[in-house]
Amino acid sequence: MGQGQPLLRIGRKHSFACMDKDQTVTFYMEPELCESAQAGKHNFIGKVAGVMSRAGLAVRFVPFGRNVPEGNGWSMSHIKSPPDAQGLCFRRVYHYPFWQIENSAERWAWDVAQAAFEPDPAETKETARFYGFWQNRLFGEALQAPRRDGFIYVPLQGKLTEHRPFQICSPLEMVEHCLAQTIQPVIATLHPNESYDRGEIAALKKLKKAHDRLTVQTGGMEVLLAGCDYIVT
Repeated sequence: MGQGQPLLRIGRKHSFACMDKDQTVTFYMEPELCESAQAGKHNFIGKVAGVMSRAGLAVRFVPFGRNVPEGNGWSMSHIKSPPDAQGLCFRRVYHYPFWQIENSAERWAWDVAQAAFEPDPAETKETARFYGFWQNRLFGEALQAPRRDGFIYVPLQGKLTEHRPFQICSPLEMVEHCLAQTIQPVIATLHPNESYDRGEIAALKKLKKAHDRLTVQTGGMEVLLAGCDYIVT
């Protein structure tokens, strides 16, 4: 498959094989993504829907708000866990054009997360080619000459004050632990695509005020990756 084609991985236990030809598959997506799919502008969704249509299945796109609607037949839910056992979850795996299709939105429960890392020596050449291609495509020259400028990089996601099931502490507590265990400056970055509420920002500002080694900014990943001593996530 070419470098620009959508690449996906489907877990071993995940299949629509038992569908009847007169059944419908509903794609549940955020409104903006749904509009893109309806207009035929989303490459991955279009290809998956095309495969289903050629198999004789009807496909429909339905927007959702905060939660996916209750289940009503076969479905594909973007990022959110499917509404029932007849659904699967699909999501981009960090960068285009890589996608994953799974039973659950809980990434820590995916087959690939549970699998042992057993690199095949026969794939060494292809692995190096793949790594080099994507390193250059995603980061350009920023990471060709990494340095250690004496700071710790802490990229933050959303829900700063919540301790979610796959975390050992909340993101804010993570920053506190980092400050308590180190002496270097700490640069924490807010995710440019996340929306933070007032309580989260207030808690982060309070922590920043208590620690003059802490800097908070939005974005700047490439530069920080190239210059940090290490990353805390």
